[in-house]
Amino acid sequence: MLEKRPIVVDENLVVLGGNMRLKACKAAGLFEVWIDIAYNWTDQQKREFIIKDNVGFGEWDWDILANSWDETQLIEWGLDLPVFAPIEDEPEETTEHEPKDICPHCGNEIK
Repeated sequence: MLEKRPIVVDENLVVLGGNMRLKACKAAGLFEVWIDIAYNWTDQQKREFIIKDNVGFGEWDWDILANSWDETQLIEWGLDLPVFAPIEDEPEETTEHEPKDICPHCGNEIK
């Protein structure tokens, strides 16, 4: 059945698609698996394939996607990005202080 859904690798045998199938094959004790080698793909083509191959069922590291990938491309490739609520700044502490007398010569508080 693996020939119907092969593991896709680049010319350096880096897995671009099917990493979970490869993991399952290893767990099943298989020593040979069906692969499809993507020769001469650009880095852009590899990145696009990785996203598109996982759109329907992949697990995502949102931090990596947010910091290493272009949001517009991810959306174009079919990934539904979550909308995270903005992190609110902590309110500054406001405490009432009595005005202090400051020495005009040294800038220290006069007690």
